[in-house]
Amino acid sequence: MNKTMTGLMDFIFGVNPNCALCGRDVVNGQYGICADCIETFPFAERPLIGKSLSVCRYEPPVKQMIYDYKYNEQRYLGKSMAQMMADLVLSYKLEFDYVLTVPSSEKRKKIRGFDHTRYIAEVLSENLGIEYSDTFLVRTRETNRLKGLSKAERLVELDSVFEVDFGEALQGKQLLLIDDILTTGATLSACTQVLMPYQPKEVYWLTFAMVE
Repeated sequence: MNKTMTGLMDFIFGVNPNCALCGRDVVNGQYGICADCIETFPFAERPLIGKSLSVCRYEPPVKQMIYDYKYNEQRYLGKSMAQMMADLVLSYKLEFDYVLTVPSSEKRKKIRGFDHTRYIAEVLSENLGIEYSDTFLVRTRETNRLKGLSKAERLVELDSVFEVDFGEALQGKQLLLIDDILTTGATLSACTQVLMPYQPKEVYWLTFAMVE
């Protein structure tokens, strides 16, 4: 995403001059978060587990931050989240060929009014200098809400939900698959399962928050 597009997205999604968490002026902070809130932010103690990266733990104030981004029209929060995710990848010196997103439900996009993972992916792509593609992974149907289901139940619900287009282009490629929250890992597992027959070199997961 070039600077012109970045400016356009900032215009559409808004820019908050105050701390994204406490609302005070941002003094010596980063990611649009003030220094005091950064000091107490619940960053993950083990950000990289296997091939799964997560910025922080899914607990207050992260829960409210994600909810406000997705449902309370505070869409500028997506930029803060994406910048944190990009810095995490850079800290491990990992390199990728493509950024992919879990395909969003059309029904959920209508409820939210936008595609929440797409915007994060576009900012992430710009920060990392990696191509974002929404053409490889596709959703074939809607699912019931996964909240409250076990991993096994989620995997049953997600069976045959995702497919791959143009998969031959993925052979030997390093893929970074992103979502906002890692709960049981069922959704990311379902996406990875349909990607693997096309022989990517590796598939890493990247989420903003993880449930511990």
